[in-house]
Parts: sequence; structure tokens; C-alpha cells
Amino acid sequence: AICLRTSPDEVIGTVLMFWNTIKDKTMELGFVLSPEHWGKGIVKEASLEVMKYYKDNTDVRRIQGRCALENRASRKVLESVGMSYEGILRQSYHMKGKSW
Repeated sequence: AICLRTSPDEVIGTVLMFWNTIKDKTMELGFVLSPEHWGKGIVKEASLEVMKYYKDNTDVRRIQGRCALENRASRKVLESVGMSYEGILRQSYHMKGKSW
């Protein structure tokens, strides 16, 4: 859960990592944040901490992330935590009644 230091009991978002392929030691990063907190660096800070935890405590070799092509803010977050753009995965997930 993501909470503000000033309001530790209020959840404003989440950051998670899950195994994409255990055999290949690849994990995927995901995040969600309440819109009123966008653009403040909160997701970047939380993501870096979660990534550090998994790097220190697992044998993960690759951490990747995905976002909708139109979601420039999420792409910016992924790049800010050290990821690089590798390409477009057309229709790689289904959400809100649409393939992205």
C-alpha cells in the first residue's frame, strides 16, 4: 500500500511486483495511485523501494512494466525507475471492456 508520511493510515495507492516467469527470473511492476496525488513523484519513490526489496531478497534478473500506449504518465514513471522502452505489445491485456 502507498500511504503519505503525514497520513499513514490512509491508503492512496499501491505498488506491486509479481513473477512474470519464475524460470526466467522476470518480474513485472504495477502501480495505481489516486488521481489527486498524480505528478508528485510518489509512485516513483514507492516503486523504487519495492524494486529494491525484490532485488535484495529474490534472484530476479529482469523487472519489466507495461502501460497503455496512451498513458504517457505511466510510461514516464517506468522510465524514471530505470526501465527503457522496448516496444508495443498490441492487445496484450484486456481492461474496461477494451483490448490494450
